[in-house]
Amino acid sequence: MDVTITASTVSGTATAPPSKSYTHRAILAAGYAAGATVESPLVSADTKATMAAVEPTAVTW
Repeated sequence: MDVTITASTVSGTATAPPSKSYTHRAILAAGYAAGATVESPLVSADTKATMAAVEPTAVTW
């Protein structure tokens, strides 16, 4: 078997999936700051409950 190896360039971006644990922490931390935003949270029943506990009037699902 003959194999030819050539030089190449790899590029791009990767986005890690959101974490439920990090989402809970971010929501709680944001609760201490007026106007804070949590971007790309993992949305689940647990994180929705945390959001509702921190800011009951701001959660709309």
